[in-house]
Amino acid sequence: MSKPFFPEKGLIVTALMTGNKKIFSLALKELENEFGGCFFISAWSKFYHSGYYEDEMGKNLEKRFICFKNPVSQESLKDIKHKVYEIENRYLEKDRRTLNLDPGILTPDKYVLSTFKNFSHRIYLGKNVFAEVEFTFKKDHLVFFEWTYPDYRQREVCEFFMTSRRYLLLLNSLKV
Repeated sequence: MSKPFFPEKGLIVTALMTGNKKIFSLALKELENEFGGCFFISAWSKFYHSGYYEDEMGKNLEKRFICFKNPVSQESLKDIKHKVYEIENRYLEKDRRTLNLDPGILTPDKYVLSTFKNFSHRIYLGKNVFAEVEFTFKKDHLVFFEWTYPDYRQREVCEFFMTSRRYLLLLNSLKV
């Protein structure tokens, strides 16, 4: 028989996409004030996987991933989503986003991404927030699903998540 328990803490990882790199620095400062310092920030990568954001945010979008260094409870994901939504909205221009922030929680076994959009494979967390497991870890590689976004499958992004996971495993071994 299983018994209830509190799952281990995870790390906040936020994808940040914009067409204006100056906004990145400003938003990063706000994110760090909210969630603490960063452990690791990925390199910029061109976002070419979808035209979904072009009408609102324009073309020539670039994306970075940010891993924060302080472990958080997994149940905090819905609150984190709302906090980054507030930050995102501070950078609106003429009611259009100039910044897209997608937070998730990285655990030793998976990455759970949050969204306000429902879909068949997403689980409702409360507070209008849904979550999906974007990928899992199997030894030294990521295991994707049919719904895993293409930009999360890029080699550089996979390396970012593997490095962030190694940091989390180190923290867990130190019982931080």
